Amino acid sequence: MTSPPRTALEPAIFRLSAASNIRSSGVPSVVDDAARSLIGASLPIADDAGLGTLLRQPADGGVLRVGPLELDLMERAAKRGERGIELLPREFRLLEYMMRHKEQVLTRAALLKDVWNYKFTPNTNLIDVHMGRLRRKVDKPNELPMIYNIRGAGFILRAPAQG
Repeated sequence: MTSPPRTALEPAIFRLSAASNIRSSGVPSVVDDAARSLIGASLPIADDAGLGTLLRQPADGGVLRVGPLELDLMERAAKRGERGIELLPREFRLLEYMMRHKEQVLTRAALLKDVWNYKFTPNTNLIDVHMGRLRRKVDKPNELPMIYNIRGAGFILRAPAQG
């Protein structure tokens, strides 16, 4: 079976229809399959920065929770307990990624690939700088820490131990 001829509008359609997380968002696979049939199934999946976030909506109404930490994806707001947290766009994406992968060690390479959309691993302290800023906003001195550095491995987000 051959693909239909491609048009000048294809890149925009492709980016919207083939975002990497569209199938896991609850969007019916028939929509994804129909879009793929229009543009050709052999094309690689592409994902613009933040497009996957726009297409994903968790079953819990768009709010991610890890312990006292909440991230409202629709309002783009974060809070820990009753304390609001002001986040820059990159910090928001980093925290969202960490919350979706809570209790998992996240390597610097994975963060560069999935949050910064880098196709290579540069020799830089970019992750450490952003993680330090995010940690200072999420983990205040009077609170139990939630973001941990796992020496030689990466970072992990955990709900604080109740005790």
